[in-house]
Amino acid sequence: MADTKIINIQKDDAFEEVFNEFERAEASEVIFIMPKSSKFARREEHFAALADAAASTERTITIMTADEAVHNYARKFGFKLLASAARKATSAKTLSNIKADDEVIGLPIDDAGKDEDDDAEPNDEELAALEEELEVEDKDSDDDMAIPLSVQPEPEAETTEAPAGYTAELTAMRSNKEATYPRINTAEDRIETIRPRRLVDAKRTEAIEDDWLQKSANIGANLWGNILPPKEPPRGSGRLTGGRPSRRKKKWYFLAAGLVLIGGLLYVSLGSAKVVVSPKIEAVAFSINLTVSEEYTAPDPTLGRLPGQYLFAEKEISRQYPATDEKQVVQKARGEITVYNTFSSEPQPLVATTRFESDKGLIFRVPKAVTIPGAKISGGKTTPGSIVIPVIADKAGAEYNIGSSRFTIPGFKGGPKYDGFYGQSVAAMTGGKIGMAKVITEADITKGKAEVAEEALTAARAELLAKVGDNTKIVDPIANQVIETKTSAEAGDSFDAVEVSVKATAATVGIRRQDILDLITAYINKTGSWVLLSDGLEISYDNPKFAPEQKTLNAVMRVKGRAAAQLNREKIATDILGFSQQKFKEYIAGIKEIASVKVYFSPFWVHSIPDDKTKVKLEIEY
Repeated sequence: MADTKIINIQKDDAFEEVFNEFERAEASEVIFIMPKSSKFARREEHFAALADAAASTERTITIMTADEAVHNYARKFGFKLLASAARKATSAKTLSNIKADDEVIGLPIDDAGKDEDDDAEPNDEELAALEEELEVEDKDSDDDMAIPLSVQPEPEAETTEAPAGYTAELTAMRSNKEATYPRINTAEDRIETIRPRRLVDAKRTEAIEDDWLQKSANIGANLWGNILPPKEPPRGSGRLTGGRPSRRKKKWYFLAAGLVLIGGLLYVSLGSAKVVVSPKIEAVAFSINLTVSEEYTAPDPTLGRLPGQYLFAEKEISRQYPATDEKQVVQKARGEITVYNTFSSEPQPLVATTRFESDKGLIFRVPKAVTIPGAKISGGKTTPGSIVIPVIADKAGAEYNIGSSRFTIPGFKGGPKYDGFYGQSVAAMTGGKIGMAKVITEADITKGKAEVAEEALTAARAELLAKVGDNTKIVDPIANQVIETKTSAEAGDSFDAVEVSVKATAATVGIRRQDILDLITAYINKTGSWVLLSDGLEISYDNPKFAPEQKTLNAVMRVKGRAAAQLNREKIATDILGFSQQKFKEYIAGIKEIASVKVYFSPFWVHSIPDDKTKVKLEIEY
């Protein structure tokens, strides 16, 4: 630890700053150099606090100043006073009166030697000379290199007498440049001399305007500051080394050089930047008279057209309903047969009541006229024409309730057509009876038609929607209708149950969701270059009307949402390579579509955009 430390106080330095500097000092003696009318000297309490602190730590305080008020405080609190240049000239003493073990810190001051020059403040030359006086040198050493005190064992204290002939006079400390100043060259009297400095007022520190580079720049400076090579120690500060550095010093040199090398490599190779750009965003709200059709191939914002996909589904449902009435009946059997034409390719008409005779000789008649299709001849092979027709027994009775049978047409008997036309039943003939039996009512049929129709419509709609993918939008209404209804019996017929069959369809035009977004984007870009934001987008369709015959959909599409200004990501990412902070700011300020920018650097010492494009990541944040 050094024995003496100099603290140079400026006029505006606050008491707290000066007091903190004193407490940090490790020297046994602290010299304060004060100007006249300093802020510190305005209050007596400041000197009282210094006196208490010095007494509690057993340290000595010496003051050099031209301020008479400070002189008075120094005397009051027992501080030593160091003469200014003018006072030294009138208070010189000779070295012959100084012993080797005296404490040489300057000359005492009394009021007798005061003159008009006492008001002069210490100048730079005086401060430098004062430091030179307090510096300990080993003038007798011829070594080229000394080991710092911090790595050498402290020598044992010993008493050093003043050299023989130590008779140089201590003259005025600044008026006589030829004066020889005393040096006490002992191991115990090492003095740490520091350049007088101005205490920094935090309020006067220049503000850093730009936060995005502040931390990385400061940390980077500290990093390199911490690994600079150590300063060469003063000569005479340790034992002789014979001009050869110690092993410990070499170790520190190699470590410092390695850290510098590693730091340089990291600085060059690991630097990267992430730039997050937020474009300007505006609200959008508009409506379009929309027409959707398979005939259109692309979205057209001017005409309000969208390409569509015609979707169609058909579903048939059959259910049986029991007869609810019973009465005395005389009823003929009935059923269906398939009639074949193997005679010619020409169709053959049959009149109503045409007879068909079963292989058991029972006659059944057709209730209405029919036409049997002609045969098809292809490659020498004949495919008979055929048709399924209903037939009714010629007489009532249960004996006509026959199973599967083959039928001929008695009217063609004796001619070539007799063998060329025939009928075949698959299901049994039913309903032939005489006596009490179940009877189908009109209510039975009406109920069956209503329930089966509703079921068929629902099934057709469900089948249509099943054909729609996630990327397709369906706009109601869907054309949903019954196209056919059949019953196996009529009201008054004697059957245990009636079968009701209903066929229904569903149809509409589907729209690709991407086509909808493309239409909206094209619409808003009529007046600029914008990107539609899906977040918060609302689309509704008023008064939709589907025309099944034309396979077109018409509606009023209403849109509410947000759009962001479109940015050229690739161009920006290329342009900013190698930009400094100021140049980057100027570049961004020139792009009116940008609302804000954030820049993240890695590692902490990087504070400019890298030149390597692979180390720059540009993101657009909406």
